[in-house]
Amino acid sequence: MDAGPGLEPDAFMPSDAFVPFGPPLAVPPAAPPDHSAVVRSLAAERPDLLEGSCLAMGGTRDFLLELVRRLRAIDLRYGLVVRGGALLEDRVAYHWGAGGAEGSSEIYVLDVIVRHCARPGVDEPAAPGWGDDTAGGGTWTILPLSAPEGDAGLLLDAGFDAPSGPAPSPLPDMSSVVEALAAERPDLLAASCVDAGGNNEFLFELVRRLRRIDTRWGLNWKRARIGDMSQDVVDYYWGTPGPIEDGFDTYVVDVIGGHCGPDPRPAFIDVTVLGSTNARWTLAGRGDLGP
Repeated sequence: MDAGPGLEPDAFMPSDAFVPFGPPLAVPPAAPPDHSAVVRSLAAERPDLLEGSCLAMGGTRDFLLELVRRLRAIDLRYGLVVRGGALLEDRVAYHWGAGGAEGSSEIYVLDVIVRHCARPGVDEPAAPGWGDDTAGGGTWTILPLSAPEGDAGLLLDAGFDAPSGPAPSPLPDMSSVVEALAAERPDLLAASCVDAGGNNEFLFELVRRLRRIDTRWGLNWKRARIGDMSQDVVDYYWGTPGPIEDGFDTYVVDVIGGHCGPDPRPAFIDVTVLGSTNARWTLAGRGDLGP
């Protein structure tokens, strides 16, 4: 992801997908917090980013992403907006609910670029805004903001072009990828049990490699409980084209045999039919799946 001139790549914020927010703040139809001054300040400081904020006209999302970074320095309830399966280019979200924000529809939606995609010489130029568009709906996300430079395509699924239909048979065999990683990084495999003081680095690195082959690969919400990520399982989404976050149409694959035991080892076992049909595909629990 291009940070743009003057924007440092390390300014990208962490995922914060499950910040344990407390009780709701202002709830619609009450007015959302007014931080329009932040939009105006950024527009005055970086008019080039505002002018170049329309992707359809060869622009970037740099104005929007920098704005959300600044808003989140004030309040982590700010994020981006997904509507109709697409990440909006000119809206920000403010999560007013309690609990995790990622994927939540309990949001205010604020239009922060007036006359977005204005035609040069035809329309008045784009301008900073703060219009309430909550009635249009949408869901909150922060995933694009945490994507490292150059890796956004690996992390954010706007969808994919594979044909729809029933689950493919057989499941694509990626056992060689698991075995190769285990041979290359036995230290990560040995430290893959979080309950024993380890981490998820083996799992995250595996999903990075799998997604470079096919972006249908992801992580798993155990028994469909959002926020409870499986530590030794990956998912392969087989459903229809489009956004797949929290999707149920997924294979579930055990990739660490003997996990949390004395001898963890690479595995590739389809456990979809073994009581895991309530699994949900995700990238929200990933930490950093960048390079």
